[in-house]
Amino acid sequence: MAGPPPKPFEIRLAEGNRSKGKIPVPENFVVASEKPLVKPRNLDEFGEIAWESVRAGNKCGIMGAESFATVGRYCRAYSRWCRMESRLDEEGFTVPGRSGQSKHPLLCEANTLLNILLRYEDSLGLTPSGRTRVRVDKPDKKATPGKSILGGPKAVINA
Repeated sequence: MAGPPPKPFEIRLAEGNRSKGKIPVPENFVVASEKPLVKPRNLDEFGEIAWESVRAGNKCGIMGAESFATVGRYCRAYSRWCRMESRLDEEGFTVPGRSGQSKHPLLCEANTLLNILLRYEDSLGLTPSGRTRVRVDKPDKKATPGKSILGGPKAVINA
């Protein structure tokens, strides 16, 4: 790619546009909600564990009430994965088949569910790679052009 790398949206917004044109807002620029994250209903013991990890990972407030459905799906998927893993621990990874031992059918399902969980964790910011996309503005007493435009300190997710 020729030329300098593109500047992040926040820096372009704070510096202003010399040509006085409108600065295009990227599609992946999202400001977190002020509404608190709500605990999903009907969670079993494994779902409660997943909820606690999500709640602990949300200290900076990036997930709000609009993330309710995604968090609920993640907690239920985590619960289902834990139950599959415990059943695999009890029954083993192989089952008797027509031509000897074959792979347990739950093993494939558990691996698929694990990949789905990793995608949820990445999108919710629960993994290190997912957290690299999350930045939180620290409040300071100086007013800057960027803060007045963006409306103060908020968590920002660049998906």
